[in-house]
Amino acid sequence: MSSSPKQLIWFSLLAGLVLASCASANSEPTPLEDPWGTVRVARFQPIRIGFTAAGFEAGINRDAEEQLRGAEMAVADYGRIQGWRIDLATLDVQCSEGGGRSAALTQTSDPRIVAVIGPTCSASCIGSVSIYDEGHYTTISPSCGASSLTDHVMHNDAFLRTMYDDAHEGELAARFAYLELGARRAAIIDDGTPNTASAATAFEALFGYLGGEIVARETVTPGSGDARSALLVSTGAGADLIYAPLLPDDAVSIVIQKATADMGEVPLLGGRYYWSNWFLGETGYTANRTYASGPVLSSPAYETLVRRYIERYGEPPSSPIVAYAYDATMLLLSAIERVAHSGPDGLYIGRQALRQALYDTTTYSGVTGVLTCSNWGDCSVHNPGIGQVQDGQWITVYLP
Repeated sequence: MSSSPKQLIWFSLLAGLVLASCASANSEPTPLEDPWGTVRVARFQPIRIGFTAAGFEAGINRDAEEQLRGAEMAVADYGRIQGWRIDLATLDVQCSEGGGRSAALTQTSDPRIVAVIGPTCSASCIGSVSIYDEGHYTTISPSCGASSLTDHVMHNDAFLRTMYDDAHEGELAARFAYLELGARRAAIIDDGTPNTASAATAFEALFGYLGGEIVARETVTPGSGDARSALLVSTGAGADLIYAPLLPDDAVSIVIQKATADMGEVPLLGGRYYWSNWFLGETGYTANRTYASGPVLSSPAYETLVRRYIERYGEPPSSPIVAYAYDATMLLLSAIERVAHSGPDGLYIGRQALRQALYDTTTYSGVTGVLTCSNWGDCSVHNPGIGQVQDGQWITVYLP
């Protein structure tokens, strides 16, 4: 039986609607597609998370070791994501821009790595972030505090962090020095790298604004262990306070060398890398009366983390830095959970979707506080205070 013209018209319209519907459906990305590519985690394989720090394998950087432990605890606590276990792929690199670039090239050549915790020093973060971004990998650092990394102009979207801006420590140190210690002539000693520059610059600006004078600004070579010349110039310039926000090894060196030199009672004020039990063990009695600005954590969540850390590792954490690594890892794993899709032959995680999920993080209850990630990658809670070594232990002496 032949079809009427009217029936043919209806068949044509119906076919057109079906084709249009198929075309529309095909133009929409499926859960397995992502503009930046999708990581497929095969059955019985782990979700691989990169972890990058400096010196933890050789045991020469206790701070880095504790950040790794914080990440390990977070992975253990989070458990599996949609049935897939989680694995940390660790990488030990130098704390330098070159070290950061090397790490980024290594990790972005591995398509199985979903994202990266770290790097853990600002120079490495600065050296690596553009490479991670080119490969569409996202990083979240527990300790890179350089101001430029979350600057509204200079920020690269591949970088997020749970540590606050180093400038907060520098500004707090300046207020404490001027208002609480009565210092009026300060000297600054840094290492000339992004690891100390933001804190030193912030101290200089606020101390001057308050009415103080910077009488010297000296630089030590990172890792050289020699701060004698910088100390002599500082005291020779008539400084009544020395601000030296150095990394762990240099912090130890300057404290010991100041104690063995004839420098009178000029106070030494450092940064968060001083404020640890490891530092006290390395400096002994020479650290007495030393000040430092650094994070102060005293919440029930942090106390619980410390107790569980002791149960797992047989010793207390040396500093609160473990909490920032724990939170960074938890934020990342939570974001992966939100964007991962289980398919017939594996778990699929879109790289662009994952980055967006991290930036969408709001009011996350972490160990360091309630975290919300800004458009510039700052997920931190600002919580620094001032501590002093008294009778061989750190005592909090000032909270803003």
